[in-house]
Amino acid sequence: ITTLIHNKGLRIRDAFELFDHDGDGVLKCSELYGGITWLGLSLTPEAIQELFSKADVDSDGKVSMTEFKNVLDLGDGSEEHVFEPEDGAVPHEKIAPIAITKEDEDGESVEEGPVEITNKYWDKLEFEFTPVAGLKEVWTSLGTTSHSKASIWQRADSSFVPSIKVGAREKRGVYGCYVTEGHSEPDLKNAQTLQIKDTSIYQWSGSKYNTRTMRKLCPHPVRFRREWENTSGKKHLYIWRPIPPSGDFVALGMMATNTDQAPSVESMRCVPLAWCTPSKSTHSTWDSSGTAGRPGSLWAGNSFNLLVANASMNRPDELYELKRAKKVKDITPPELVEKLFTFKK
Repeated sequence: ITTLIHNKGLRIRDAFELFDHDGDGVLKCSELYGGITWLGLSLTPEAIQELFSKADVDSDGKVSMTEFKNVLDLGDGSEEHVFEPEDGAVPHEKIAPIAITKEDEDGESVEEGPVEITNKYWDKLEFEFTPVAGLKEVWTSLGTTSHSKASIWQRADSSFVPSIKVGAREKRGVYGCYVTEGHSEPDLKNAQTLQIKDTSIYQWSGSKYNTRTMRKLCPHPVRFRREWENTSGKKHLYIWRPIPPSGDFVALGMMATNTDQAPSVESMRCVPLAWCTPSKSTHSTWDSSGTAGRPGSLWAGNSFNLLVANASMNRPDELYELKRAKKVKDITPPELVEKLFTFKK
């Protein structure tokens, strides 16, 4: 990429400013895609998203000039050699962005930017807090020689990916794995999930807007970071912290696997920070006292009993509880609504 920029007779700063189509001083994923394509490099949307995520080190959904230079290994302030521009290579106008398009878990096209809904739908959109239909064991502390017992569970109907059909009146998501003391499956009433419900239509009708709304209000993380692992038991345990797409969103829980391969980003969803309050129902379920390996502890982070881990015996920071509102619009701030949606007239 650096060579292609130089071949256009540009410095990195020049290229950044050309890619920044709306002139807000940061790059969105679509602006990076447009710029890379203009340079003559053919990358898939998935490769662009991977490059964008690598550059976006603070996970705010934007790439700054510094982050752009760093991802190109030019963050040390070194002088850039500028080549002679090709004839007509340097444009007089900003480079047009290219929307990232892919399919979500329902097979529906996903694009950047606000999505269109109706005022009637938004006014009638409600929350429901419901127990999961079933759970599947991921890990237990058997064989760890720990002084305490605990187990981790995932939604049995999901295999980490929500299985709700497109257009369903209710739309639910996975917000992390569940953790409980002991090795037995927890009571399902203690393993809840959040769903949004379109009450503007009849009970057995399909919702035209639920899938796109869920995608925007409860987005997938951009990547996972390994938080902690324990390999002393019968099953290996790896805990993964989701990185939300921007500072507008947070994760309620974490994911767990039995291998060191990170889960798919489509395995869970984040929620708006504005929907949350600091959790007051956090409690410890297990720690690594008496085991081999790095110290660590498992916690039920909120009233959903979603898994949170810490690479110490201390209570993790920044644990969130969902506000118990009825209407989605009542706790979604107007500035976030403006970012995510446009309304049909």
